[in-house]
Amino acid sequence: MYTREDIIKQLNAIGPPRDRVVIMHSAYSKVGNIYGGPEAFLDIMVEYFTVHGGLFCIPTHTWDLVDRTDVTLDLGKKYTNLGLLPRLALDREDGIRSENPTHSLVVFGERERALRFIENEARVETPTSPKGCYGKLYSEGGSVLLVGVDHSANTYLHAVDEMLGIPRLESYPRKLAVRYADGREDKRDIYMFDESEGDFSHYFNKYYDCFCEAGAQRSGKIGDSDALLCDAASIKDTLERIYRRYEGRDPLKESRLIL
Repeated sequence: MYTREDIIKQLNAIGPPRDRVVIMHSAYSKVGNIYGGPEAFLDIMVEYFTVHGGLFCIPTHTWDLVDRTDVTLDLGKKYTNLGLLPRLALDREDGIRSENPTHSLVVFGERERALRFIENEARVETPTSPKGCYGKLYSEGGSVLLVGVDHSANTYLHAVDEMLGIPRLESYPRKLAVRYADGREDKRDIYMFDESEGDFSHYFNKYYDCFCEAGAQRSGKIGDSDALLCDAASIKDTLERIYRRYEGRDPLKESRLIL
């Protein structure tokens, strides 16, 4: 049974920044037994990353609705197609949900800073626009924390592809809508990921060794689960080096990557 003190000790060993922005992708089932259960675990994480002025973000994606309805984010409902911690994040009153039609986040921390962080999400044209939260992760010196999941769940890597002009988006937009609590709808043209050849995020783990070599990620444990702390700026810089090396070829189609 892990206590609050145990989790904090593990976090301190990884050494994440506590005054910036951290987005956590997670599989709580791999964390193990936490005293107080998943609600207590989320309490610990929110407090740890916000007490010194930082923002802590939990993805609450709804991309599974894209082919089922044009209203892909209903802010009057607490729906996400992700796991337990995202669902619990939606139930908390101290978080603010962004208005991204397919890749929303719940953001915890000082309210005015959180509102500034998510303000562009009302105008994004892609799920992980460099102008939105995922792009700000780079510009504000933030990090991605992977807990019990690997880089296939690292949504930030999609944003880096956009920053570097890697063609992974569909050539035509989808007309998707955000519905507000008062019933108003805001329809937008959103260019979704091109998955005509499959979900390319399954290949993101090919970057793992290069990220290690470049010092872009640090490993540790949180509870029973493996954890990776990824520096957003270093991740982007490393991918830029990889793309230059492969001179226009898609590195994800290579059997092994060299930095």
